[in-house]
Amino acid sequence: MAFIDGCIFDLDGTLLDSMGIWEDIDREFLAERGLAVPPDYIDALNTMSFREAAEYTIRCFSLNDTPDDLLRIWREMSEHAYGCSVKLKDGAAELLEKMRTNGIKLAAATDLDPRLAFLALDGNGISGYFDAVLTTKETGRDKSSPDIFLAAAASLSVHPSAAAVFEDMLVPIETAGKAGFVTVGVYDTSCPVPEERMRSASCLYIRSFREVQLCGHELSL
Repeated sequence: MAFIDGCIFDLDGTLLDSMGIWEDIDREFLAERGLAVPPDYIDALNTMSFREAAEYTIRCFSLNDTPDDLLRIWREMSEHAYGCSVKLKDGAAELLEKMRTNGIKLAAATDLDPRLAFLALDGNGISGYFDAVLTTKETGRDKSSPDIFLAAAASLSVHPSAAAVFEDMLVPIETAGKAGFVTVGVYDTSCPVPEERMRSASCLYIRSFREVQLCGHELSL
């Protein structure tokens, strides 16, 4: 049980059921060129920056495209996906609505490119729920640093101890916990660490947003 005045939500894999979207884009990109996906291709891309992935793809398939060509195509495909295809996880919209009704302030804190973040929020009709949307691109540090969570709390005028951070990955949960936030681990199939480790690192842990109980500003399961 926790008493909160604000909530900070990650997007990819937390609010958004989106973690397979990049694999879908990779497969669609290759399929449009009549190419099959090699067994190790997706795993290789997951370790690279976008430009490195573009250069690797060109080498791997002897494409005539330039890296900038691929980056443009992938950007267009991702914008379409986040604006039209990516949906909320079950129960997320209802929980956000209830939080707003109960006077809890909301922020999004994401690694996503800002344009993709807003496309997903707008596409799912929830932009209006959020008092602030922050990205690590804007804060300049990834989620191994608490900067984005502290900035989100400051934007809501809420102390970390009265703010819940919802995340689907271990590092952000640990980072937010060390910074004094209430942490809520959210199950996602893409999480690379065992569920029990996520549970032990989180103040609360959920497999569905429908598990969350909210009475006023009291958050429990």
